[in-house]
Amino acid sequence: MRANLLMKKLDRWLGIPLVLLLGACLRVRDLFCRESTTDPGRLLVSKLSAVGDTVVLIPALRALRRRYPAAQITFLCSSINVDVTGCFPTVGGRRLVDDIILWDLAAYAKQPWTLLPFLRSLRACRFDVTIDFEQWIRATSLVTAVVGAPRRFGFRTKGQHRHYAYNGTVAAPPQQHEVRNFLALAALADARDDDGAPRLALPSDALAWADAQLPPRTGGPRIAFHPGCGATGRPREWPAAHYVELGRRLLAEHQATLVLTGGPGERDLAERIRQALAAPSQTPNPKSEIQNAAGPTTFAQFAALLSRCDILVCGNTGALHIGAAAGTHVVGLHGPTNPNKWGPVGGDGLGDRGHTVLQSSIWCSPCLDLGFEYGCDTYPCMPLIEVARVYQAVAGLME
Repeated sequence: MRANLLMKKLDRWLGIPLVLLLGACLRVRDLFCRESTTDPGRLLVSKLSAVGDTVVLIPALRALRRRYPAAQITFLCSSINVDVTGCFPTVGGRRLVDDIILWDLAAYAKQPWTLLPFLRSLRACRFDVTIDFEQWIRATSLVTAVVGAPRRFGFRTKGQHRHYAYNGTVAAPPQQHEVRNFLALAALADARDDDGAPRLALPSDALAWADAQLPPRTGGPRIAFHPGCGATGRPREWPAAHYVELGRRLLAEHQATLVLTGGPGERDLAERIRQALAAPSQTPNPKSEIQNAAGPTTFAQFAALLSRCDILVCGNTGALHIGAAAGTHVVGLHGPTNPNKWGPVGGDGLGDRGHTVLQSSIWCSPCLDLGFEYGCDTYPCMPLIEVARVYQAVAGLME
């Protein structure tokens, strides 16, 4: 969705005027409306992408559920991130969200006449509070405006003009972790009680599936490499040759079991790394286990796979946040992305010391803005993260 040029143009050139117009109407209406002092009965929470974003949203959702245990919370999401909801934890026996509404923008762009009935159905729900956790796309701010809830909260993002749809906003400082940004937005709805730890609740069948897929341990740690970063994330990938060099050291010095993970489109990349490591002349330990586990999985299965590994090495992609939320120690590699904003957060919250972040030494790192705007088209930063640094980080987590 982020790479769709047409959607980006529509979002900007149509979205901004509509947000300004509807926002002005709402502000006039707000002048004549008395704010309710009772707890809201119906909340609409919006997050359309992506998987990693939705994982780090869990603490804010947990805070909302803890503050409003009896409220009906509806989650507006897309096919990109809906599967994450199946691993949301519970609070006091209640699910974090009660209802899920799917909204795929590409489908409505192809059939725009279906948009009006959809918006009418949302407005008919008569939500008391809307909380828009998106930061750049204006579609969700338009939904917020059309729904017209008395209390409307969202981010005040520089240059995006989205905040006109809300009557309560917070900034999202680039040096502040996204978990804290999401919690700050939830706090506008008086939901503050959370430790900031994204935790997944993994189904037993997914854990059993993962156990059946993984090779037996060889006496050393089980370490996952996730070399890909998705179709639009190549600038965030650590070079395959670096993974090979790191793997050789871990096999030779720690008798590690290596598990290569990734989506269906990343299986070939993982296989190239596996073959390089498994070559007879390169494998230092004949008992070494190297498995290519990349390929189609459900979200729960993938999270379970990572949970069965001791350490995960990867760039800044959804796997980084999934692994941390599943209880795996993470070595996060950052080039264009800001680790202060997107570093791994584990089971002990933002103060968790069970993860290590390594950032490229290049002067221009980080450069990524709003998740999709890179500072250059040559991407020199990730190769500059030395294998020796990553090896030391992995070894440190094994101690």
